[in-house]
Amino acid sequence: MRPSPEHLITFSVVAQLGSVTDAARHLNLSQSSVSAQLKLLQQQTGQALYDRHSHGVTLTAAGLELLPHAQAVATHAARAAETVARLGSVPARSVRLGLSHALAGAAARLASSGLHPDSPQRAVRVISGLSANLTEQVRAGQLDAAIVVDTGLSVPPPLDTRVIGEDSLILCVHPSHPLAPLGYVAPHSLDRETFLWPSPGSGVRRHAQRLLALAGMVPRHELELGSLYAVHEALLDAQGVAILTRGFVRRAVQEGTLTALGLETPQVSVPLLLITPPAGTLSPEHHAFLSRLPAALTGR
Repeated sequence: MRPSPEHLITFSVVAQLGSVTDAARHLNLSQSSVSAQLKLLQQQTGQALYDRHSHGVTLTAAGLELLPHAQAVATHAARAAETVARLGSVPARSVRLGLSHALAGAAARLASSGLHPDSPQRAVRVISGLSANLTEQVRAGQLDAAIVVDTGLSVPPPLDTRVIGEDSLILCVHPSHPLAPLGYVAPHSLDRETFLWPSPGSGVRRHAQRLLALAGMVPRHELELGSLYAVHEALLDAQGVAILTRGFVRRAVQEGTLTALGLETPQVSVPLLLITPPAGTLSPEHHAFLSRLPAALTGR
């Protein structure tokens, strides 16, 4: 009768560890199961393969003769398992990250933060959009995660959320604007200005309008331009003023093409929210990628 490969593998582990108890623990089997396999193997050979003693087991002459064959079976079985795992593994796909339009300036920094040399990710795909739309895409499995400006948006279960940073609202004007040299402005001093707004679905717009309402200021003149990028272009053409996040206009302010003014009002901070599927559904690779986002978001 041909010996069972499983019994030969068990015998090789017992011989290597010198203990039935340790072999059972290593193989994740009960001690009685290991002993039963060894008993069947000995019955097939018709000879004792090992002697028990207080410190474990010692192979007999018959056991030493069988050992090289058992070890060969164990080695080939391990290599076969590795090959099956490799052939059956699914190649790592790209990470799909959604970003609020207000965070578009940080897109490259956030995406590249996940491409660690030891990461199996092939690429990071960044999609910009409105907070509500990005949240729905995470819920539908179309995005692996999204970072949005927290506007008190209702996030449907079972999505996970956590604050990973913050930005601040500033008044943005063209450098030639009369307000540009002031540094700070009070909302009530802006009642004659033309306010440039993105679409109503913008989280930045909702934050800005709530800030003005709390200050008791209602703009007389407004232009709705559809997107933050259109607002940015209108500011470059000196067409009005806009309340934006500091991060969105950081480069333009550094280059001197726009001027940022502080607002003399409370609640200018805006939290940045990371939205993901339930933590238990994420792969270790995705967890590792997401763990690097907070530092990348702040530039540290």
